Amino acid sequence: MVQFMKIFYLTNGESVHDERFLHKMIEQGYEIYVISYSMVKRPFNIPGIEKIIHKRMVPSFVPFSIYFNYFPFGFLHLKYLLWKYKPDILHAGWVQHYGFISALSGYHPLVVIPWGSDILVEPHKSIIHRLLTKYSLKHADMISCDAEFVKKEIINISGYPEKNIVVFPQGIDQIKFNTDADGSGIRKHLGWEDKKILIMARSFKPVYGIEYFLEAMVEVTKRIPDVRMLMCGDGPLKDKFTDFVKKKSLEEYIHFTGNVPNDDLAKYFNAADVYVSSSLSDGTSLALLESMACGLPGVVTDVPAIMEWVTDGTNGFIVPRKDSRVMAEKLIEILKNDDLRRKFSERNVEIAKKRANWDDNFMKLVDIYEKLCPGKA
Repeated sequence: MVQFMKIFYLTNGESVHDERFLHKMIEQGYEIYVISYSMVKRPFNIPGIEKIIHKRMVPSFVPFSIYFNYFPFGFLHLKYLLWKYKPDILHAGWVQHYGFISALSGYHPLVVIPWGSDILVEPHKSIIHRLLTKYSLKHADMISCDAEFVKKEIINISGYPEKNIVVFPQGIDQIKFNTDADGSGIRKHLGWEDKKILIMARSFKPVYGIEYFLEAMVEVTKRIPDVRMLMCGDGPLKDKFTDFVKKKSLEEYIHFTGNVPNDDLAKYFNAADVYVSSSLSDGTSLALLESMACGLPGVVTDVPAIMEWVTDGTNGFIVPRKDSRVMAEKLIEILKNDDLRRKFSERNVEIAKKRANWDDNFMKLVDIYEKLCPGKA
């Protein structure tokens, strides 16, 4: 087991996904330094992290500046930290932020791990975004991503050599996410013991296309009056969505839970009958994998990375993005067919066990580190 490899892990520290990476790194025996330049409070409270260096930067206010929080202030501070601590591996997340200042630092070995939208959305916003992305990717010694489609986009954007890209989904904690988590208390609390329940666990942001799902629910509730919906999440579009629900008189059918702690999410999945994703763009969705491990069939959009997990008519239904009519049809079909839901459920549990185990998948990151830093133990 690696004991002494020193890792600089650059992140905003706002995501449960970061915490999952860091917990596994600590278990592996790495010496972890977390570097964050976000405006949020000091990130993480995880025993075993050697040092958390959180330097809050001023908000972006200069017209046309490029990520003012991260450059030049974050870049200069990072250069100092690299000189002081001399890590064995520089590991950077979000490509246009931490990936960019890490690439600019000239430090090696550098591992860049995109999160999804930084490859699928950001490079298409402007030529500047694309140049930032290309520069950051081309200066990485290795890149890891969570889907084959994301890998193809990385190559298309930067021409990065395929042999240095490793694809592995983060996977999930299958001790936590499984069919044994008891969701009956949630059904009872809501008075939904005899209802058919849909669930969505996405942030309320434009990229997730939630407005198209809500439009579909207008028709679904007409055809299946005993349907109910758990909206597990929060975000900048919450007021817009709650206003829509009131306007369409859907308050009886849709419950906004707010953000659900990851430790409690399995109970919500097991309280439901069908998982729904209306995403317009995505990498491998952990919420999808978690729902599959809990035995939920899915009705999801035709996002390429999602279609690496869901095959239409085999373990769920695929619907066109932004098509509320087709989504409504498929939701109605799956809600009316108990045998189909059961068949999809069994297949999803098997897929999750086989392909989405975080303990197994994390070892691919260990392989990357050891390839870049051989003999460091």
